[in-house]
Amino acid sequence: MSSPPPPPDAAPPGGSSSISNLIDRIARSNNHYETLGVADRDKKNEDNASIDGNALKKAYRKLALQLHPDKCKAEGAEEAFKKVSNAYATLSSAESRA
Repeated sequence: MSSPPPPPDAAPPGGSSSISNLIDRIARSNNHYETLGVADRDKKNEDNASIDGNALKKAYRKLALQLHPDKCKAEGAEEAFKKVSNAYATLSSAESRA
């Protein structure tokens, strides 16, 4: 006999630890660029103005799909989703990004 299928909200095998790591990284992030994962790690200064809107949008959409409360039931995912949404809303506005 085979085992029953996992519930629809269950994380894929091997995926729960990567989601947990992602949630932890977002929780520890110090600025909006780090939250979205677009911070230039090679730069020594805090000038991230060179990151374009397309890179921000791509990073946001990827994280939003992974962390959306309807898809991800992991602990802390809802808070991480809110933090990612706030970061994108702030950075997508030219006035607040400057």
